[in-house]
Amino acid sequence: MRDRIYLLILTAFLLLLLNQCAGGGSSDSSEGGPNETCEPDSQQACGNLSEVRVNGTGLPVVDVANIKAALLDVKTGGTIRLVGRFEMTPCIGCIVITKPVTIQGSNCSLFGGVPDGCVPATAEIVHGLLPFVVAQTHTGTTGIHINNLHFHGQVLGPCIISLSLGLVEFDDNRVDDQTALPIGPVMTRTGLGSLQVQLFTKDPNVAAQYPELVALLGSGGPSLILGDVVYRRNYIDLLTNSPAPFIAEDNCLTAATCQNSSITMTDNVVMTHGDGIELEGCTNPDGVITITNNRIVLDATRSTEGTLYGWGSPAAIKMLTLANKSATVTGNNVTVTGHETATAVTAGTTSPDAKWFFQNNQFSTQGQLAAFVGGNAGVPPFFLGSSLSNAVITGNKFVGTAGWGVAFKDAPTFVNKATGNQVKNNDFTEFTPTTGYTIFLGAGTSNNVITGPVNGGVDDLGVGNSTVY
Repeated sequence: MRDRIYLLILTAFLLLLLNQCAGGGSSDSSEGGPNETCEPDSQQACGNLSEVRVNGTGLPVVDVANIKAALLDVKTGGTIRLVGRFEMTPCIGCIVITKPVTIQGSNCSLFGGVPDGCVPATAEIVHGLLPFVVAQTHTGTTGIHINNLHFHGQVLGPCIISLSLGLVEFDDNRVDDQTALPIGPVMTRTGLGSLQVQLFTKDPNVAAQYPELVALLGSGGPSLILGDVVYRRNYIDLLTNSPAPFIAEDNCLTAATCQNSSITMTDNVVMTHGDGIELEGCTNPDGVITITNNRIVLDATRSTEGTLYGWGSPAAIKMLTLANKSATVTGNNVTVTGHETATAVTAGTTSPDAKWFFQNNQFSTQGQLAAFVGGNAGVPPFFLGSSLSNAVITGNKFVGTAGWGVAFKDAPTFVNKATGNQVKNNDFTEFTPTTGYTIFLGAGTSNNVITGPVNGGVDDLGVGNSTVY
């Protein structure tokens, strides 16, 4: 009997040591080889485990500490599997991901139903201010993957990419009930994004109210988001935000002042009062932008940008002041309601060599100034105005009402010099222009080609534009 008691005590002791090595009392490891062991010392990270499982406790500080321990214990290219409810209060950018790992709640996609044979593990990440921060210096295709998590109740957003030289993928996640970050008189928030936060941290109100955020993300400087970023099959509902914004600065999928090799946003469901997909000020001419098969619902409220710098904000898809030569926007289904300055698409490029395609999308509007706006005044001083040039707008279906279907229009502080665009073979049969014209070409436009049929006609004030029916 005594020997049996000693054996039980020894077994319990060894199990406790192994559990500590895998990240504390709420995590364990899945060994995948003879080298995936570590010394039983809770003060030293293992760093070589293929998989670490972390069980949420719902306790502030404890959950954050356990995820941090798992990041130390897992090897490069390994997986951290989160199960349960994780309380991020009072986290401000506290989960900093610096090496290629996968952080996920389930080993299968939960988007659109659970596949056969999959037993999903639920992981809910609640509260915190930008709790996940990507800051990786690794290059290559291994990358950081954040998958199958439910982010709920964050301030400003769940995740930000402040530094990335390699691949970052944000797939099959749900984001809802995000809370505003007050900056002076403006309420601003973002669902998630590779946002260069100098837009926030340069503001003295932010420095005073959120010193931890400034310390973490810096106060400006050149963007270091250079690699590939993918947002795929996410469900982002910012219409659940509480309280609803009185001003539309909530952005769902965002990239600003980036130099990415590529940005891909595909098969997402996005619902918002502000910009659905926002790309602004990206500077890599060879960076490839792909926006495909997204479902975007924009219930627009008044926008600071729309009020101060002219119409075209908020936008379901906004692409402004971009140097990228290649962009494809195809197969998206966009519905816009609410404030009159909103649009389905607002787009402008700074590259004379740009060749952008807007093809086979559906744009539904309900009385806004325009469904598709080529060119915009920007957001001075951060992003200057940009016109749309050499774009092909074809095969799209326009539904509902708006001032124009497609407009290349000036703003109070901006002369639109759109040139070389082709607007051809679009379906306007279910669209009614409230101005009487489906296409508008401003006085600064030139050499654009409109190919019908165009229900409602073309109002052409430019030079060298042509209309072919």
